[in-house]
Amino acid sequence: MGTTSLLNNTDNIILHECKNNENIVSISNLDCSNLKSYFKKVKFIKGDARNMNLKDNSFDIVYSNATIEHVGTRSSQIKFLKECIRVSRKNIFITTPNKFYPIEFHTKIPLLHFLPNKIFRKILLFLGLTFFAKEKNLNLLSETDLKKFCFRLKIKNYKIIRHKFLFFTSNLILHILKKL
Repeated sequence: MGTTSLLNNTDNIILHECKNNENIVSISNLDCSNLKSYFKKVKFIKGDARNMNLKDNSFDIVYSNATIEHVGTRSSQIKFLKECIRVSRKNIFITTPNKFYPIEFHTKIPLLHFLPNKIFRKILLFLGLTFFAKEKNLNLLSETDLKKFCFRLKIKNYKIIRHKFLFFTSNLILHILKKL
């Protein structure tokens, strides 16, 4: 969920690792037709991961890397997570940068994102980072936020894995094991 149309080694890492696997389906709201010639066995679907036109339990595993922070409001993020759960048969893996890592990965600015969102966004606008200043493009999450999502969706069978870099949790991985 959340494929980018960029073709380099740092984007779409899972596609690079599994490019010869014919069981991979990639969903994006972007036009990813440029990727089809490189990832010949991958099926690409254009759509909104907050409201997918797919059957329940369509996939064994749903994996999303650094997408949930780009789908908009908290309500949109919950819709995204709910859809990932709905279309998964068993496992859901959602990764996101940790809001409380000292350097914000998108802007590369240290500590600024610790400020209240309204102030953070105003400073980003002042710095000319208008894309990231919009909530619809960047809405960072913490471990507490992920736990609140799980509570709200009545998800009990989950764990949050903390990926550390330089002694700090840089990324969070929400793993949900769905029971049928």
